[in-house]
Amino acid sequence: MRTRTRRFILPCRKRIHVFLAGIVFSALLMGSSQVLMAAEPPVAIEISTRPITAFDIAHSSRRQFGSLQFRGGLVLRSTYRHFGGLSAIRVAPNGADFIALTDKGWWLRGRILYDGTRPSAIANAEMAPMLGPDGAPLAARGWYDTESIAQDGDTVYVGIERVHQIVRFNYGKDGLLARGYPIALPRAVRSLPSNKGLEALVFIPQGLRGGDLLLLERKFNWTDGLGVRMRRIALAEVRAGALVDGAVLLEADLGHEIDNMEGLSVHRGAGGETVLTLVSDDNFSIIQRTLLLQFALSER
Repeated sequence: MRTRTRRFILPCRKRIHVFLAGIVFSALLMGSSQVLMAAEPPVAIEISTRPITAFDIAHSSRRQFGSLQFRGGLVLRSTYRHFGGLSAIRVAPNGADFIALTDKGWWLRGRILYDGTRPSAIANAEMAPMLGPDGAPLAARGWYDTESIAQDGDTVYVGIERVHQIVRFNYGKDGLLARGYPIALPRAVRSLPSNKGLEALVFIPQGLRGGDLLLLERKFNWTDGLGVRMRRIALAEVRAGALVDGAVLLEADLGHEIDNMEGLSVHRGAGGETVLTLVSDDNFSIIQRTLLLQFALSER
């Protein structure tokens, strides 16, 4: 099963830190001089939603899927031309505010509204291009395949797959206007194949002991169609040279409400439960959907 992962850290059973990743840069060279391409300012957008009340299409009353309980979901739509292609998401500890990214080098920021514990709408949505060190859009340089996002306090890291870069943003200070600066990477990362680079990034707090990783994987082929799997791997098993595996928490196919699920974030609910938020990349295709799904994870 060819996998693409989004990784999360579950320190003990009590508290969860989630980390994801994705990145991009931009500058425009014209002739012999460097021309700064003006970036579009953040713009408020409208996102319409349709509720997903059942995850299992054939058994609409089913709520439990192994150790995951389906809470609800939304089909997201917007007429804004840059909306779509969501590859990663980071939901704030309050479970409402979020920052997401598209694989074309754009931020999406907003707030999840709830009806009880079920997601019901998206409010205060804004989009803006990711900026490089010079203030121009990262995508203008061709660094647009932003796939993952990780957060360390006010700092957000974004990973770009095809060009094998990780960019650091001071999001806490500058928000959507933050400029991204590349960080040093191992030579092995910089020499990865063009379309087989970084699709996930994990930030592990220094000195962390114990905890788990949650991995969201997906596959597609013309014989079996689309599939999604989520696994749980002990952080202690992740070490140099190790081949790791973990317990499967969820497996789903087109008999379920899925699409090209690529983003995963974790936060604590009001009752202390672990809540997982998944988003899909519709590849800007009219035959695919942008989904937001939520599950509660039963603790061991």
